[in-house]
Amino acid sequence: MTGILDPDDTAQRRLLIAASCVLAPAALLAAFLVGPSMAYDDATASLNDVAAGRAASVGQAMLLLISSALFVPVLIGALNLLRRRGRTVGTIGAIAFLAGICGHLMLVGARLVLVQMAAPGANRTAMVDLAQRLGHGVFTVITPLELCFDAGLVLMFIGLRRAAAVPTWVVAVIIAVAVAAGVLGSTKTAFVIAGMGGLIAGTYVGIRIARADNAAWRLGYLTGEPTEQVELPQLEPAT
Repeated sequence: MTGILDPDDTAQRRLLIAASCVLAPAALLAAFLVGPSMAYDDATASLNDVAAGRAASVGQAMLLLISSALFVPVLIGALNLLRRRGRTVGTIGAIAFLAGICGHLMLVGARLVLVQMAAPGANRTAMVDLAQRLGHGVFTVITPLELCFDAGLVLMFIGLRRAAAVPTWVVAVIIAVAVAAGVLGSTKTAFVIAGMGGLIAGTYVGIRIARADNAAWRLGYLTGEPTEQVELPQLEPAT
């Protein structure tokens, strides 16, 4: 029986990665759009935002969880393309990006905790005090992990550019949105800009991976790249 995890099922695994390249940033952008600002560096502001829209905050957390899961195949696909060139910078970026995914998962948990804290009938004064203490704990860890997400994405795309997997303009888009997000801080505008940039870059990469040749993909190439340049082991002639 063949399936998505079958080692010979290259086409299905490649298409899963291609779809994830589009769906992961799309889900992340949707999370930024449907709910209030995810001001993870200000726990009290986060509590106020969640209290203004608890249902939207739950939906936001679920979309963020979905995007985090979809980013795992994206990471695997990027590492496959970094086997020839750009391996060092790309691997460093992948490690930082993975840390950023963990930060997203922590943000999901913190968001759901805030939803419960903002429930009707909860002691507002006590919940604000708890949110402030939460801000000195969990949110202090989430902030650098979110920075790792952005920095890791930039480094991975630099590695992919060196591997000739993406053109320069895609890297420029990723760098531009990372800089914009850094300048604007943890505001909804910054998150939406970052999400749109990620969706543009992810869609381009996803289309290229979907159109790749299976034999080329196994060797870390994309469509149109010369697989014959890779030296394959030669079989001894039969005697």
